[in-house]
Amino acid sequence: MEYWVFELAHLPVIAALLIVGRMARITNLGLLPSLYILAVVIPSFAGLVRRLHDTNRSGWWLLINLVPVVGPFIVLSFTLTDGNRGPNRFGPSPKQPMSGDENAQADDIGYLAPPIPPERH
Repeated sequence: MEYWVFELAHLPVIAALLIVGRMARITNLGLLPSLYILAVVIPSFAGLVRRLHDTNRSGWWLLINLVPVVGPFIVLSFTLTDGNRGPNRFGPSPKQPMSGDENAQADDIGYLAPPIPPERH
């Protein structure tokens, strides 16, 4: 859900930038939205990689977008599938908060969690 909120929030911003560009009579209507897209391209890729990790897939799967016609549909199907229940090889599930000893659960999946400092008396 978090991924889709982030991605779909771009649509009204781009629409507003198109309207502002038209009202300001900017000759190239795509200039403002293009600058916005350029600013958010890296966070969008990071969100896509995180979403792929939620489904237990490597971030390298985003390169399948380069396959004409079918590539984007494959990535779309990956993002629409539900994430793995529980931890996977990329870390704990964002849907299930870790409970109990965080380091013990993190060790079970091979994830290096920062050590918990000892309590000082």
